[in-house]
Amino acid sequence: MRAAHCRTYIALQKEGITLRSFLARLGALALGLIFIASAAPPRSAGAAAEPYVIGATVSESGPGSSLGRPEADSMQMAVDEINKAGGVQGHPLQITILDDESNATTAVNNAARR
Repeated sequence: MRAAHCRTYIALQKEGITLRSFLARLGALALGLIFIASAAPPRSAGAAAEPYVIGATVSESGPGSSLGRPEADSMQMAVDEINKAGGVQGHPLQITILDDESNATTAVNNAARR
């Protein structure tokens, strides 16, 4: 197990991503998911099925771009699959993917956007 962690860390270093920026991005993602879960309004019986909007920040440019595009594609595929199955409690999902330019500060600022 330790060897796998070392390989992952080395791969991140080769992409120019520091452990600190990786953890900042992971923390921003976690905060965003917590915000989405806590801010979802209660569903009323006669409400129209408005889409649930999910935000994500990935490195589509900069040193980490080789990881960012596959991440964005994977998220979009998951959203498409969920929507094809009827969405979440009848609500379709809509994803907004922002480029953090492989910059931890930009990632945090993207996560703070609404």
